[in-house]
Amino acid sequence: FGLVGWVVMSFLAQIIGTKVLGGTGTFQEVLRSMGFAHSPQVLDILGFIPVLGGLIGLATMIWRMVVSVIALQQTLALDRTKAVILVVILVVTFMVLSAVVGALPLGLGLAGAMAPGGLSY
Repeated sequence: FGLVGWVVMSFLAQIIGTKVLGGTGTFQEVLRSMGFAHSPQVLDILGFIPVLGGLIGLATMIWRMVVSVIALQQTLALDRTKAVILVVILVVTFMVLSAVVGALPLGLGLAGAMAPGGLSY
């Protein structure tokens, strides 16, 4: 998702954190803190290295989740429990959106293949 995912997840964090969980904080503050929290993701560029790449990816994922909890706790003035709940909601939302966006090409391809003359060459 890159930049779009960062903006969308920050927007959702701000909305859920303030409207549902009772926190305070602006979208710009959440955007900034989430940007810093996810900066270790730059290390994922090393993912091509056998074994080490997977370990780096796992480590940065855990690092980002822990730092996201702290960032949202501070930015939105939430207690630790609410910040953890918010990060879990964001992770689940990200997984669902990733599955939907990832399935779109497959669905469009099957629809094209099922159309009359779709597989004729």
